[in-house]
Amino acid sequence: MGDGVVGEDGDDDCDDDGNDEEDEEEVGDDDDDDDDDDDDDDDDDDDDDDDGQDGMMVVVMMMVLRRKMKSRRRIIMMMMMMVLRRKMKSRRRMIMMMMVMMMMMMMMMMMMMMMMMMMMMMMMMIRMMMIMVVVVIMEIITKVLVTLTAEEYVMLR
Repeated sequence: MGDGVVGEDGDDDCDDDGNDEEDEEEVGDDDDDDDDDDDDDDDDDDDDDDDGQDGMMVVVMMMVLRRKMKSRRRIIMMMMMMVLRRKMKSRRRMIMMMMVMMMMMMMMMMMMMMMMMMMMMMMMMIRMMMIMVVVVIMEIITKVLVTLTAEEYVMLR
């Protein structure tokens, strides 16, 4: 277990063992692996940007995965680790890829919604246009008749 063995019976109570167990849990977590990647980047600005982008990603993915996954970072890392971890060098690129994919999804959803709205609007617009055309034609006819009758009235005098 640990380098410093306190006693045969007291291994469970040993401080080194407790620290080792905590370290093993942290290594197993996705969070600390990503922190190591941040150290490789050597840019403090990247860390801040990544945190902000993490927040953006969480907002989108919480809707789906909130009940299944316990922690926010695990959701993000689960989404990115499966495909992009070995291909991409830095977290920055992974998050940018995820942001682009999310933007594409949002654009597709928006396009679908816009198409539906356009169909509804087209139906309404066609009806309105028919009514407007009829009204305009009626107005033109009435104006023409009124002007003709007025001119004829003046001519007759």
